[in-house]
Amino acid sequence: AVRLVGDVTGFDAGAITVLTGERFVDELRNNLASNADERLHATGFLAEPLGCGTGPAVLLAAAHAAAADPEAVCIVVPSDHVVAGDGWAGAARRAVELAAAGAVAWVCPRVPCADDERDWLLTDGAGSVTGFAAGPAPAGDVVRSAGMLAFGASALLEAVAGSGDAGWAIAGACTAVASMPVAEWTGPEARAAFARIAPQTIESLAASIDVPQAAVIAEMSLAEVGSFTALEAAGVRDSNGTARTGRGVDVDSHGCIVYAPERLVATLGLADTVVVDTADATLVCAKDRVRDVREVVGALRAAGAEEVVHPRTSMRPWGSWTTLLRGDGFQMKLIEVKAGGRLSLQSHRRRSEHWVVVAGEALVTRDGETAPVHVNESAFIPAGTVHRLENASGGTLQVIEVQVGDYLGEDDIERYEDDYRRGV
Repeated sequence: AVRLVGDVTGFDAGAITVLTGERFVDELRNNLASNADERLHATGFLAEPLGCGTGPAVLLAAAHAAAADPEAVCIVVPSDHVVAGDGWAGAARRAVELAAAGAVAWVCPRVPCADDERDWLLTDGAGSVTGFAAGPAPAGDVVRSAGMLAFGASALLEAVAGSGDAGWAIAGACTAVASMPVAEWTGPEARAAFARIAPQTIESLAASIDVPQAAVIAEMSLAEVGSFTALEAAGVRDSNGTARTGRGVDVDSHGCIVYAPERLVATLGLADTVVVDTADATLVCAKDRVRDVREVVGALRAAGAEEVVHPRTSMRPWGSWTTLLRGDGFQMKLIEVKAGGRLSLQSHRRRSEHWVVVAGEALVTRDGETAPVHVNESAFIPAGTVHRLENASGGTLQVIEVQVGDYLGEDDIERYEDDYRRGV
């Protein structure tokens, strides 16, 4: 779930742009289009040519903004943070003011989280950044880097380009890609440009530039979604110090985190262990290894596990779908269409669909003919049929969909009309 935190007065919510990997663009676009906060519906999306770390990603965003407006001031917020507290908005506005005056301004939480293996900003005690460090917190006046920073887009590009040969190469690659049409950012020319640069973090990139940098301290708490210790605060803690979310029982476990929102999970005799059970997968790891979960994701991706990039539930502007069962040549989904919602007018070349209404009332269009379908009634959609599903009731429409075909990928779709301006 995505939400705007705090009073955003002074910020143009319509100017939000999400930069992410190519595989996640459509999923995030659908998620934000279905968000209850309509300010997020105008969000723009950019796909990185290749994943090269936060440094080149931020600089690419800067190059894109500078190409549209050389005077643009940007603020970058990572996607894997849960922010709470009233201090974020005021600190962000102050950071933007400093950026407009020529500085790189970092928004930092006053109190770091317990996990100290991260990036740090060294300061002079008065708000100026004097250096950077990674790993355990160093001695002296330091604040945690949350990866949130504001900067003038053109100024950051110029500073990186002037920082040495490596900076020149990164700035040149980002400027070259930003000059291309966005649709070509994942093409061979853009990928080749990014393949020539070395991955690095935004902190290491910032450490190489010669511009004033400031730390703006925010009265806010910060938890990383990617660190499962963030689940500890959300759970109910028992007398043995185990925090549990969801159904389950435990016998003689101590200091654990158990997150199981759907299924019954039992634990026995564990110590300092994290158990995360979702419909897609189950993770069990030592508490002191949660920051290494990315290694597991990398191994799963190398093994071709589709769960890494294809979630069980996918948000859509009209509602959502959830995969219930998948087999060779078929899959079953629960489709939920919110009141007033309807899917695009579409067809599929390589699969048929059978819809059974289990709640609400549907309007089903097949090759130009529209008819109502009520609870415990069904409609068959042969492959190649131009069709549409629409909610004709005041509540949520629920439909069980059975797909049959030799290919069931989400890219087997041709849209003819769409209320949400997706590709037609």
